Amino acid sequence: MFVVRTAAELVEELHTKGIRLQVQGEHILVDAPKHALTDELRAAIRQVKTALLTLLTASAPAAVSSTGPLTQGYPCVVCRQISR
Repeated sequence: MFVVRTAAELVEELHTKGIRLQVQGEHILVDAPKHALTDELRAAIRQVKTALLTLLTASAPAAVSSTGPLTQGYPCVVCRQISR
């Protein structure tokens, strides 16, 4: 069943499933464990793509700490924080 979500709710749900989003220009790159990204989640990402681009771009850090992120070279996709 497809449930309409806000961009923030969707990012939170994706994060709990180990799915990370990254903005590259006007595209959203998805890094997900095998079989984690369902057709329903793909459709949800497409539905709120513009809001996701705005959310992820607005929450991107201005500068990256020299300590580096804790998760495979990327900051948290939800809060964009490097330290947790």
